[in-house]
Amino acid sequence: MPRRKSAEEGALYFRVFPEYKRLYYDVYIWSSHKLMRANLRNIFSRKELGSVLACVVTFEREYRKSPTHLGDIHFNREHLDRSIVGHEATHAGLSWACRVRLDLTQIRERGIDKRAHPAEERLCDAIGAIVHQVEEAIRISEWRDEPAPDKSRLIYES
Repeated sequence: MPRRKSAEEGALYFRVFPEYKRLYYDVYIWSSHKLMRANLRNIFSRKELGSVLACVVTFEREYRKSPTHLGDIHFNREHLDRSIVGHEATHAGLSWACRVRLDLTQIRERGIDKRAHPAEERLCDAIGAIVHQVEEAIRISEWRDEPAPDKSRLIYES
């Protein structure tokens, strides 16, 4: 169940699980782009933050909250649409694939009658799971009833 961080932090917080199992990402949807950038200043330089609309931050072993924590995914309400969620889910999915040592070298071009390689299916399923969980968390969150800056770009109804 998604929950808000403390009011001063201004974020919706929840976890997503690429395979609906142990490994997870913490997800933060900040109420504004400015607030998201302020919370990422210890990770990115000021110049890098100027162009960041959303991001995935993966951690080396010594910086993880737990052995199953893959990293954090950051979004902001002002720039939240399906293309951004899909884009960041792909970054998260590729990072997850490296963590579980998914052999992506076997993915190759195939004819129209050929089935996808199992590793490709597993990666695509993980990306789909991340997108689904982010969209579902937004849908059931209390933000669903708040007015949004640009309703045409949002992935949830208000």
